[in-house]
Amino acid sequence: MKKQILRSLKIFVKGSFFALMLTVNAQAIAQPFDPIVKAATVKHISTTDAKIIFQVSLENEAGDRFGVSIKDEQGNTIFQDVYSEKKFDKKFVLDKSENIGKLTFIVRSLKDNQTQAFEVNTTTRLVENVDVTVKKL
Repeated sequence: MKKQILRSLKIFVKGSFFALMLTVNAQAIAQPFDPIVKAATVKHISTTDAKIIFQVSLENEAGDRFGVSIKDEQGNTIFQDVYSEKKFDKKFVLDKSENIGKLTFIVRSLKDNQTQAFEVNTTTRLVENVDVTVKKL
């Protein structure tokens, strides 16, 4: 009986150790590699009759170099530049007459080539309202 208990205890300890090691490995893999790319945001600011405005911002405390590019639906590069600002905040004004469709904003760290992509779908709809009121004569 003692042998069975000791054997069960050994198996339990080995299994627990193995499960703990798997958990530690999974947590190490899940952490972000590059805080520059992780901190990037893309926001729609406003739309007018002729223009659509987006804002790209990120905190780059280390001052590392990173690239920002914008691509259209076909993969053509509309904009591309490299920055190293610690507090990056730039507005991009695009002409609506070009029928923008789908855009992809790409932020890439030049230090370790980590990339974050933001896909933006733009659609234009015309809403026409008709109000009928009764007028007393």
